[in-house]
Amino acid sequence: MPDTALVLEILRQLLRSTETILKRFAPIIRARGGDVICEFCRGTTVKRKVRKVHWFKHRLYIIDDVEAEVCQECGERYYHATTLDAIDQLLESGQPVVKERLQVEVIGMPA
Repeated sequence: MPDTALVLEILRQLLRSTETILKRFAPIIRARGGDVICEFCRGTTVKRKVRKVHWFKHRLYIIDDVEAEVCQECGERYYHATTLDAIDQLLESGQPVVKERLQVEVIGMPA
């Protein structure tokens, strides 16, 4: 049986973490009129289909036609969690339709 004090401390830390996350992302969660507000420049966003670079299981994928909220001022993109989950599920299935294969070079930045 776990120590009650330890369980309570873990719960307190989780609550603080959740509050921190909510404070950080509150500005981008639906604001007045249903617009999403950019956390970087405070601009408003519009829904668009974009090309997304996505890492999954140590592999890089480029996915076309991904729905995102895109800031009209700075271009920052916001993806809904269900959209990201759907991408992961598609890649996990092993059945994505590959439109094209690209070769990418990885270069280190000199010190």
